Amino acid sequence: MRAAYLSIGINIRVHRLPGARSIVEVNNGKMDAELFRIKGLTKKYKHLIQLSNPIFITQTSAFTHLKNHQVKNWQDLQSHSISYTLGFKLAERNTQNSKVIHANDLNHAFRLLTNKKVEFVIDSQLNGLQIIKKQQLKGIHLVSPPLESTAIFHYLNSKHIKLVPALEKALFKLEASGESALIRNRIIKNDPNLKP
Repeated sequence: MRAAYLSIGINIRVHRLPGARSIVEVNNGKMDAELFRIKGLTKKYKHLIQLSNPIFITQTSAFTHLKNHQVKNWQDLQSHSISYTLGFKLAERNTQNSKVIHANDLNHAFRLLTNKKVEFVIDSQLNGLQIIKKQQLKGIHLVSPPLESTAIFHYLNSKHIKLVPALEKALFKLEASGESALIRNRIIKNDPNLKP
């Protein structure tokens, strides 16, 4: 997204906020854009505009300390205790029948998991692997296959509606030229914690 904005003459500054707070701040106009979210949030958040081009595909995965489990999909999680970061909309939609302990951030969620307060943590595969390697967590492993592959989109507050055509064009060019893939690969290559 930084490359897309720079191509239209805008240098962005990224603020890291808890997921639940972030989307509200963008919707009420205190922040300008939501860096990346799942599709379809404009029904609930009326002042958001979703760009039409997905910016990447994420693998939403489960992580566990359990050695023997039969979790292969969202439904299999219903009888388990789980944690994910507050504001993670995809997890919220798919875990309504599960026992959930919301976490303030992903570090908090993995602390709950290592302390066996929950049986599973849900997040993107790359984020989870990064936490496991960075903190050298023992006995925590990735559940395979992923629970879901999901297209992720950028959202703007509606006061910036005039930027939408230029940003969509910029994203299309980045994807078509292969530059988006190069950026993603460079990020993974430069962060040893992101390598599976």
